[in-house]
Amino acid sequence: TCFDISPGGNYVAVAYYKNDDDKKLQLYDSSNIDGGELTLISSSTINAVPWYVSWSPNGRYVLTAESNATTTAIHIYELSNTDFTEIESEEMPGAPASGSILQAEWSPDGGYIAVGRSVSPNVDIMLYSFNGESVTLTFSVELGGTNEIVYAINWSPDGNYLAVGGISFDFGDELEVYEFNKSE
Repeated sequence: TCFDISPGGNYVAVAYYKNDDDKKLQLYDSSNIDGGELTLISSSTINAVPWYVSWSPNGRYVLTAESNATTTAIHIYELSNTDFTEIESEEMPGAPASGSILQAEWSPDGGYIAVGRSVSPNVDIMLYSFNGESVTLTFSVELGGTNEIVYAINWSPDGNYLAVGGISFDFGDELEVYEFNKSE
């Protein structure tokens, strides 16, 4: 199970997997918590096991990172009224069934999505542009070493830098910072 609170704080998106017949993306109203419980507004079936869920900065879209026995992909859902509608699905290139998305994060302006993934034995950081309808792979980098795990990806508030944190079994804890130039 993974979740994220909307930028305005009124909703919580929850993605979970119980079994092949019960995997959902759910929308909860958090504006009126009754006795500590959130109110379920809607529930949609998703394609695979969710690893990550994240609201776009404008609160209009939700990104999920999902994988199953045959594919690893990001999915973007648009919130329309109180229902999620999938508008885009992008399979990770070269991702075998053993690959998984470890972290995904929207840029502050919502125009890009950074994805950290593991495709044994390598770890990649992939950058996608998002225009409100579709995603396009714009850049990828393979992190050095073969025994690494990405635990965190975070954009600087101005969107000019991307910090990637994780662990290398060869070298210990690591933090790498990448400069991001939208014009390139």
